[in-house]
Amino acid sequence: FRLGDEWLAPPVGVLGEVTRPRSPHRIPHRGGLLAGLVNIRGELHLCVRLDLLLGVAAHEHRSGDPSPRLIVVRRDTEGWAFAADEVDQVHRVPGHSLTPPAPTLTRAHTKLTRGVFRLDKRPVGLLDDARVFQTVRERIR
Repeated sequence: FRLGDEWLAPPVGVLGEVTRPRSPHRIPHRGGLLAGLVNIRGELHLCVRLDLLLGVAAHEHRSGDPSPRLIVVRRDTEGWAFAADEVDQVHRVPGHSLTPPAPTLTRAHTKLTRGVFRLDKRPVGLLDDARVFQTVRERIR
């Protein structure tokens, strides 16, 4: 998926679903990382601003842009959603093709990424799902 100009990938094991975007319902006295709640087929999910967590600049939508999506991720008993500017498809990535993240990336981005692989000549950061879930859990308390 793409956030701003960055391409990122969660491990497929945590991917719940990709759906059309929904406006999150704000939670009073909460903001920042927590965008609100979204209803997906009768199930409420916390919606987080992954762009803020990773320090990725927001993307301005223009006509002709691919349609944005809402991605739901789950790990153990936790689940939440986040908006993505664009979603690609599932790709198999051999473990040996991962390289360390560039030192020029933001500290949060580097800390939450297992490594980087190339896909169609573009770098894609493979997210460390355990660290991402832990960081989200700590920051939205």
